[in-house]
Amino acid sequence: MNRFNKSYKQQGFLLPVAVLMILVVGFLAVAISYLFTDSTNATTNILQSTKALYLAESGLESAQHSILMNNSSCTSINGGTNFTNATFTGAQGLFTVTGATNSTSTTLSSAISATATTIPLTNTTGFTNNGTILIDNELINYASISGNNLINATRGILGTSATTHSSSANVIENLCILTSKGGVPNLNASSAQVTLQTILSGNTFPVQTGSNSFSFPTVVAAGAITLSGTNAILNPTVTAQSANFPGSTMISGSTITISGTATTMINSNSGYVVSSTSTSLKADVIQNDSYITSANLFGQFFTQSKSVVKAAADQSYTSSNINGASGKTIWMNSDLVLSGTTTIGTATSPVVLIVSGNVITSGALTIYGFLYATGMISTSGTSIVNGVIASESSLTVSGTNTYGAVYNASILNSLSQINSYLKMVYNSTPTIKQQVIS
Repeated sequence: MNRFNKSYKQQGFLLPVAVLMILVVGFLAVAISYLFTDSTNATTNILQSTKALYLAESGLESAQHSILMNNSSCTSINGGTNFTNATFTGAQGLFTVTGATNSTSTTLSSAISATATTIPLTNTTGFTNNGTILIDNELINYASISGNNLINATRGILGTSATTHSSSANVIENLCILTSKGGVPNLNASSAQVTLQTILSGNTFPVQTGSNSFSFPTVVAAGAITLSGTNAILNPTVTAQSANFPGSTMISGSTITISGTATTMINSNSGYVVSSTSTSLKADVIQNDSYITSANLFGQFFTQSKSVVKAAADQSYTSSNINGASGKTIWMNSDLVLSGTTTIGTATSPVVLIVSGNVITSGALTIYGFLYATGMISTSGTSIVNGVIASESSLTVSGTNTYGAVYNASILNSLSQINSYLKMVYNSTPTIKQQVIS
């Protein structure tokens, strides 16, 4: 009996221990299983996120290639089959890329030196948190905005030169913002999704002079160009060492003749210097270019047809009332014949002036913006165009002014806010690096 009681008591003592051990073993099994499952899920999530990142990056690179290499507009990719719910061979997911433009301008609130890294603006409304701006002929990157100041600026990027800028100088931002979303297995019910963004900086008034080759000339004509008198054609954005040196002052689909003391002028470390003369045409002048014709010249500058651009323009102006017009696109349905003193546009409120006919000027004419004619253009006296001159026919610049035409990148880029149909070319490399948004 005592032996039985002793055995019974031992069994009674071991029973709770056994139960406890069973519970511990069970808990460990569950914990190990949970940890294994959690680890597997974590690995799966990382793998899915990596695939989504790959899709977003690949979509972004594909869109950039389309815009940069094919000169596509920023928004042309929207809705395209190659960029909407698209995929790549072997990829287990989808991506969508969209493009949006941001075009805004203001002025400097005070002058800045060539080394200033804080850019004071009159107003920062509409500017992106970080981006690329154009002041006169200098491109500048900035990292952030504080009040009405652009902070941590990198001066003179993409081959431009850092220089001083006066108070009230135009500050332009023309950007293409690309957003790419990658999702696995898709974008609607994805187990992983990544969004990337990059920003491209754009320039207006490109002229194609070869396959995927663009210049930004001061004067361009489908017919012959004649430069005479004491005039000079100036493009301060160009130096002999820059990538866009060829064709940057004058381009013609026919011949180019310089006579007398007339010259073209470009930039250098020591200031403006003479380039082409009556006895020597340098690389800044291109003649007999097959890409420049009367049929395609309008399309060099505009994304829409003449009828569309005309319908959106102000057609109320004639030679007798155009003096003082500014800040708009003007379409004239007759010749423009001017003498005496005439000013069209201003440095901060330029014009897009399209003449359906000939342009014949003398006296003291000043134009700020873009002068385009379907007929011939002949300017003389002290006439000057601050911007670009283009003719579907012949073009003659003569007279006694220091400059007959001066390329002004700031004025020209600001015209994109006046006319949304102006064509834009984006820089060959993104000016803002990718950012992971989500």
